[in-house]
Amino acid sequence: MASAGTRDGSVTDEERRKEITTTCDFFEATPALRAPTHLVARIFSQLDCVDLLNCSLVCKQWYIDTRDLREGWENEYLETFSMYAFLLKR
Repeated sequence: MASAGTRDGSVTDEERRKEITTTCDFFEATPALRAPTHLVARIFSQLDCVDLLNCSLVCKQWYIDTRDLREGWENEYLETFSMYAFLLKR
């Protein structure tokens, strides 16, 4: 189910709750899925690249929630790689 979200593409708490209640009973959902979006984003922002990738594999909602952070890690990796790529050439 695609939701409209906000102008920046993020999902509001209300849209998140609607999506959870359509896929499963809100009260049976895990506490991590019921957590406010800003709290989930704060937790994910503290993770390193490997942990963030592992979290994105847990469920669809976490995959969506980690998208921007994963792109940030990817950009950082590519920037670092291009900066030090000359050391790899012989």
